[in-house]
Amino acid sequence: IIETKSNVLKAYSKLDTDNWNDISNDTTQAVKSCSKLLTNPNIDQSKQYDISKIYVMINELQNAVQVKDKQIFLIKYKNIIEEMNILS
Repeated sequence: IIETKSNVLKAYSKLDTDNWNDISNDTTQAVKSCSKLLTNPNIDQSKQYDISKIYVMINELQNAVQVKDKQIFLIKYKNIIEEMNILS
């Protein structure tokens, strides 16, 4: 979770630079680290549901990156961070 959160935070920190390529790379890394959690058999079922939800939210965040919309990005970012804070 920490690695995933770190990648999402990195993407957020680059939002002011309008460097959408770097932001896209960070969100892609967040998806990869989150997908590792989805396939981890050592995580209990209740947390798997929350991780799945975060995974979907990060993919929605990537859609905001594709259209280069800061407002949508910020809304998605806020929701992801809230969900991760609940999980951890």
